[in-house]
Amino acid sequence: MLAANRTYYVRTDGNDANTGTANTSGGAFLTIQKAIDVVASAIDLAGHNVTIQVGSGTFTGAAVVSAPWVGAGTVQLLGNTTTPTNCVISV
Repeated sequence: MLAANRTYYVRTDGNDANTGTANTSGGAFLTIQKAIDVVASAIDLAGHNVTIQVGSGTFTGAAVVSAPWVGAGTVQLLGNTTTPTNCVISV
């Protein structure tokens, strides 16, 4: 159950074995799907919001939400807001 808003990071140099909570190669997830799966299976939003922050690069894996979010709150997928063309999602 979240007690505050949370951000998960996805980077091309990340790893899906990471926690996703740090914007570093040793902390970020590799795939958008992993971030979605963590939110869908392990998080009660409890009125808070989750941002999945996708770094610059090209991401080619599909991303499917296979279960509803638990608890009130929003989940936002956000790319590079400064230079949007640097974040490419190509399935």
